[in-house]
Amino acid sequence: MALFLDKKIYMVGIKGTGMSTLAIYLKHKRGQVFGWDVREVFSSDEALIAHSIPFTHLSEESIIDPYFDFLIYSSAYTKEHPIIQKALLLNIPIYSYFEFLGYLSRNYPTYGVSGTHGKTTSVACITSLLNSLDVPFSAIYGSSLIDEENQYFPPIDSEEELLFLEACEYRDHFHLLTLKGLFITNIELEHSDYFKSSDQLIASFIHLVELLPIGAPIICNKDEKGIEHILTYVKNRRRDLHLITFSKSDDATFTYTYPYEDDLHSFYIPNMKKTYSTTLVGSSFVSDQVGASLLASVAINNGHVNATQLDALFNQVFLFKGAKGRVHLLSDSSHFFSLYNDYAHHPSEITSSIETIRLLHPTSRLIVIFFPHTVSRMKTFYEDFITSLTLSDTLIIFPVSLSMRHDGCEEEAINVSKSIALRCNGIFVEDVEQAIKTVGALLHSSDVCITMGAGNTHLVITSLLSLKEPLL
Repeated sequence: MALFLDKKIYMVGIKGTGMSTLAIYLKHKRGQVFGWDVREVFSSDEALIAHSIPFTHLSEESIIDPYFDFLIYSSAYTKEHPIIQKALLLNIPIYSYFEFLGYLSRNYPTYGVSGTHGKTTSVACITSLLNSLDVPFSAIYGSSLIDEENQYFPPIDSEEELLFLEACEYRDHFHLLTLKGLFITNIELEHSDYFKSSDQLIASFIHLVELLPIGAPIICNKDEKGIEHILTYVKNRRRDLHLITFSKSDDATFTYTYPYEDDLHSFYIPNMKKTYSTTLVGSSFVSDQVGASLLASVAINNGHVNATQLDALFNQVFLFKGAKGRVHLLSDSSHFFSLYNDYAHHPSEITSSIETIRLLHPTSRLIVIFFPHTVSRMKTFYEDFITSLTLSDTLIIFPVSLSMRHDGCEEEAINVSKSIALRCNGIFVEDVEQAIKTVGALLHSSDVCITMGAGNTHLVITSLLSLKEPLL
């Protein structure tokens, strides 16, 4: 199967986390990939350049011609974009990012990881686990493995090639996917510009489960938020699914203990009567890794768990160093402080990431540089953000990134951040220059600093990594 061999593909918003990974995937499938995005530099620029994928920031319609086979656009844009308008005039087939993932899922046996938090880490873990096995697969998610410079995709198409995707709930995008199996990490209200209530969000997840074929495996951690709604639905309406649960309590298909005997780098699976090692620490990371191992197992064993294969997968978990941008250590021994980057942009994610940092650095002062994203999110979870961000020792906060959703104005973006800074006894900064001066004056030897949020952290990270000694 050579779906993309020599196909000429244009991508609008190519620097997006998922879009850039998709671009690399299509390039490995021997497609001719070109793209457009804004001039601003993101971490994905480097990856696209490394894979020799050309892109421009010019928005002139002339950069697309009738010879393109199709165009894919990021969910950050609409069909009103001038390049997309030109493509429509040229009768070039148009796909949104998730429409294209839906197309892929109809052509390859596809397994999804869904849930409010932990999708990227889980798919990255599956990638790490299966890299060591002779299994043809690809994974498209909004990051890449920390210990791999370049993402690997099989260059030769095969009908047997497994595909693993992040199944994102925003605007019900995951309903476009055709899945053979699913791991749901958790369900918690998020994307409040679209989901106006928890009931609406839960209904969306239940519809995703409705779409699964008879006999499809569905994996859940019974201890996680919102999973009780899925379990009740499956019990009452979808007994034809292969439900696989795991939990720290006894009432589950698989049970696990973490930490095991006070070792943060060990978890115990009674079903296997074995202890396994993990490089990542923290309850959320371990839950993601257990679920990822189970999904990988059912995917390579035609929907069923093979105990021998599962044991082999659990044995490989310690090799997973994490996904870039997920409590990702960026500094090295030449720095006088530790610098991490993390994508956490929801209060629960912030709490989880800070928990992990505290486990790794129990005696260090923690400075959080927060890049909030979307006014609607910050307003909806305002008190929760204050609770989670006060877990840091020092908070530095930027204005809220307005994104392409147009759910707030510049004045609101500044006022919300200033208010949170005041409530958290933190510091509001207007721009990168002010942030670096502020952080540089605060940093001492052995401090931990983490850039956190869904905004563009690239310039701040680059500047901080250039600091080799305290400024004062």
